[in-house]
Formats: sequence, C-alpha cells, structure tokens
Amino acid sequence: MTEKPVIKIEHLNLGMLRGDSEKQILKDINLEIGPQEHWAIAGESGAGKSMTMYALTSLLPEKNTHISGKILYLEKDGSYTDILTMPFKKRTEYCARKVSLIFQDSINALNPFERIQKQWHETVAIHHPQMKKEEMDTHIKERLKLFGIADDEALRKYPHQLSGGMRQRAALLRTYLFSDRLALLDEPFSALDTLTKRSMHRWYLDVMEQIHLSTVFITHDIDEAILLSDRIYILNGTPGTIKDEIVIQERKPRAADFALSEEFLEYKRQIISKL
Repeated sequence: MTEKPVIKIEHLNLGMLRGDSEKQILKDINLEIGPQEHWAIAGESGAGKSMTMYALTSLLPEKNTHISGKILYLEKDGSYTDILTMPFKKRTEYCARKVSLIFQDSINALNPFERIQKQWHETVAIHHPQMKKEEMDTHIKERLKLFGIADDEALRKYPHQLSGGMRQRAALLRTYLFSDRLALLDEPFSALDTLTKRSMHRWYLDVMEQIHLSTVFITHDIDEAILLSDRIYILNGTPGTIKDEIVIQERKPRAADFALSEEFLEYKRQIISKL
C-alpha cells in the first residue's frame, strides 16, 4: 500500500497588493511530498521560492495578500486538513504546531539568550506536555548522537558559542524535535564557508537516512539541490510557475564522489537549460 503524501499543494495562486494593483507572485502551483522524501525548489531570484514556503507556513501577512487553491496537511487518522479554509489566526497557530522552519542564518533559528539545552527542552515540552524532565533528557540525548552533537559541545552553550556547522546541527535537531514529519529549510547552508558546507552536506545525507523526516528546501545552489534532493522543482517566470520536475535517480546513500560523476554533470546541464 502506497503511503500518503504528508503535504499536497493543489492549484496554489498567490497575489500581493502593491498600491492600487495586485501583483501575482505564484500561479497554479501543484506539488506533493511523500514520507521521507526530500524536495528542492530551485529557480532564479524573484521567482517566488521563499514565497512558496511562506504560503505553506502561513507566514504571509493577512492584509494585502490574496491566496487561493489548497494546501493540504496529512493528519494522523489519514485525513487531510486544508489550511486555506481556516481563519487566518487559526491557520497560523496550526502551522506553528505542524511544521518547522530553518532559515539561512542558523543563529536566527535559535534564541541567542538561552542555552541550547533549555531551548531543546522547551521545544519538547510544547509537543509532549506530560513528559517529565528526566524523560525529556533521555528523549533528547537519544537524538544527540544521531545528529553528531556531543553533550559537552552543545548542552550548556549559547548559540553564538558554537561553530557555524555545529549551530546548524543544533538548529536542525530543534526542528526535528519540533516536528518529526515535515521541515522547511530556506537556504539552510548558504551562510557556511565552502569546506564547512561540504561537511554539512555529507552529515545531512547521513542523518536523513536515519530519521523519518520529509524536507522541502529552497536553494540557489544547483550542486546542493542535486546532491541533497530526491526531486528538484524548477520555479521560474513572473508570476512564478513550476517549469519542470527533475527526479534524481542516484540511489542512497550517495557515494562521496557522486558530485564528480558524469551523471551529476548531466543533472546540472538539465537544470541550467531550464533556468
């Protein structure tokens, strides 16, 4: 039996009022993401990549925004909830519980005034209010090793005391503790230097093999999209529309030299030709 998509987007249109006229940002977007599937949305600047993510999480302002279509989230009983049928406040609250986000600079995903350990505890407490502190400690520590975070490296530190790569690991772990089904990542590795980014890509692929998380990430980096994704959606034009879908056939776990292969270069040629 085929598992249901964790999220379905059907005929999504987005417009924003600018002065006396409305500018259409997105036109007829149709997407589905399955369990443990990893999308990338790539495209030229201004095509609406981040706006797509904001629509999925109700981060767009209520005023001056016109959105239509369906954004359907899978519930535990197998039914779907269309968030666009909800009043704005209820929709925002629903998305805050349902999906988690990481933006370009990981330090903004973490509270700079609280130690990492406290932030993880607060995240777990939101979703498991009956869990005792000792149980929370066990729950978190079981995941620390998986995410490559040693206790003495993170638990008692503030975000600014961590390296860029370790801070991004801490942010992604908080995301996973918040929502173990769907995470949206906006340029998650763009603030890292080249060597750290390469290391994080390897780490990300290893972690995604072990956890049951679906991800959608926005990127301008074609190499990153090919390396980390199961499928890549090309979003282009004004208004932004899905121009193409490219399925990455390379099996997982992917070889360390995949980025040097002829297959990788062919995927890159395909994407560049669509931009």
